[in-house]
Amino acid sequence: MSSARPFDPPPPAPSPDAVHSVAMGELAVLRAKHGRLVTYALGSCVGVALVDLTAGVGGMAHVQLPNSRLAADQAAAKARPGRYADLGLPLLFTELLARGAERRRLRVTIAGGANTTLGTDIFAIGERNVTAVRKWLWQTGLLVAGEATGGGMPRTMTLDLANGGTIIASQGKVTPL
Repeated sequence: MSSARPFDPPPPAPSPDAVHSVAMGELAVLRAKHGRLVTYALGSCVGVALVDLTAGVGGMAHVQLPNSRLAADQAAAKARPGRYADLGLPLLFTELLARGAERRRLRVTIAGGANTTLGTDIFAIGERNVTAVRKWLWQTGLLVAGEATGGGMPRTMTLDLANGGTIIASQGKVTPL
């Protein structure tokens, strides 16, 4: 069976400074002992980073919506599973395990879920995204090691595959998780 998956970024460059972007609604899994995964503009979306340093594998999802069942076009939802917590997170987890990660060694961090509207967010997408992510993690038996959720400002999330650390950047401040 080929190790390439439909959502994989290109193989990491030999440089320890290699950065692989995870766009909105996408997933990425890397089997590497160096480099970084980064996702930008986490407003109401939620970034989920999982890493197993022993196996040298890490992954990230940029979840836009909590539940694919509400999508008007179910075929389109299944074609872009990373957009939805209920489809993307199980796929991300499965891909990590397929590359040698073990559940007990996974370090999990989450960020985003902000209310970036100027007024009241009647749909509460950020809050609903965070709830959906936490629920799936809990049901899967994965504990969150660090998080930066809620608030009103977007964030950038970076997972360092060399040390398993997650960095959150927002409004000029950088916070390790």
